[in-house]
Amino acid sequence: MTRPDPVRRLGRVEDLAGLLAVPGRAVVVCFTGSWCGSCSVFEPVFTQVAAELGGSAAVDGTERVFALVDTQEVPLLATAWSVHTVPTVVVVRDGVTVHRIDGPVPARELRHRLRDT
Repeated sequence: MTRPDPVRRLGRVEDLAGLLAVPGRAVVVCFTGSWCGSCSVFEPVFTQVAAELGGSAAVDGTERVFALVDTQEVPLLATAWSVHTVPTVVVVRDGVTVHRIDGPVPARELRHRLRDT
């Protein structure tokens, strides 16, 4: 049986709005660009951490949803979230940004920062 992709690729503003509408859920959004070399290196790290920490079956009981937004495909989201560097990871819970990471980080650091969300 094939496991579902742990990361959702968002192509519309409404896609992110729908994810953010669920109370108590942590939404972890990675803003990226298909043209960005460091993004292509970071994306597998993001996907690995998503597979470990995502979903409602997370070890700590927190529901986390992981999503990727290509800033060229949905520039309005990049502007709305003040994304000036890619990759940028933004973690939102109940409408509040609880973490923001500008630039690529190792999996260990990403895991550590997300466990508090």
